[in-house]
Amino acid sequence: MRAREISTLALDSYQRAARVALSNHLVTTTYPDRIALPLLRRWATELREDLLELFGYRLEVTETTARLFPVIDALDDSQPARTPTDRIFDRRRYAYLALALAALGRAGNQITLSELADHVAAEASQVDGVELTTDRASDRDAFVDAIGWLATRGAIALADGDASGWANNPSAGEALYDIDRPVVVAMFRPPRAVQHLRSIRGLLAGSDAAIDPEESDAGLTDSGREADPKETLRAVRRALVEQPVVYVDDLDPDGRTALAASRTVADVELLTGLVAERRAEGVALIDTSGRLSDYRFPSTGTIAQVALLIAGEISDRVIDPDAPALATYPLPDGDALIEQLDGAIPDGGVFGDLA
Repeated sequence: MRAREISTLALDSYQRAARVALSNHLVTTTYPDRIALPLLRRWATELREDLLELFGYRLEVTETTARLFPVIDALDDSQPARTPTDRIFDRRRYAYLALALAALGRAGNQITLSELADHVAAEASQVDGVELTTDRASDRDAFVDAIGWLATRGAIALADGDASGWANNPSAGEALYDIDRPVVVAMFRPPRAVQHLRSIRGLLAGSDAAIDPEESDAGLTDSGREADPKETLRAVRRALVEQPVVYVDDLDPDGRTALAASRTVADVELLTGLVAERRAEGVALIDTSGRLSDYRFPSTGTIAQVALLIAGEISDRVIDPDAPALATYPLPDGDALIEQLDGAIPDGGVFGDLA
């Protein structure tokens, strides 16, 4: 592990770079800020080796972009795309985002907002359930939200005009964007051709191995081979940085053994600078820097203060020896989310042999 070779004085800088890569899978000259990319470029070689060794993640760094390609073990709907006003993307905005990105990949160096909307509208008309009508204000607002998401990450940059003016009145308003092709290319590169997937499971780790759920507890794949201990370690480390808490009960026997090993957690602590908190239920990595977590807690504001008060009440209730037994509820079934996504995959255009 290269982090062990870094001097104490430079380790904090390296850990900040690791946190940037893990929290922003795409880094550009302006996103998430102007110091992130130079920091990653400084530690690119060491990060590339450590991220691959610990998590199985691939890191590509160029002069203008840094792209982390994670390994997805399970679907996570807790980190949706959001508009500049912090509204969660709906299905329409996700569709416009994907179609706009495809159109930008075929465009030149510049494109107007109305021209991009025409391209997206033409492509949307070929997909059942997706439509972009620029005469409809709600469609224009959703489209501008998708374009704003791309602009925030540096795929496009406003050269002239105003997107909100076009959204209010497309016949009077207009906007011209410069296209940053390296960012567009780096932004969407799935491990498999998405248009030929019949199930979202094809993007998850182990999809090629087709692991049998009934054999997973025994650590066997469908081919009868034992699971790779290195991959088990990587999966546990991935869970440590991707989930708020890794619960022992959620892991198979091999995963529990890996989590119990002090080296497993210590390696992640060394890379990220996070502090592990072990409990009987599992392990959580505490972000004392405030640079990796989605939300600071405790924090300021009404919602954060109410959450803190509720946490206190929950704690008092749990430790009260005279209180009745707590009710327990099962966690949401991940298969239900997969079924919902699979049900939305259009059948048109899927080539059977490639699927």
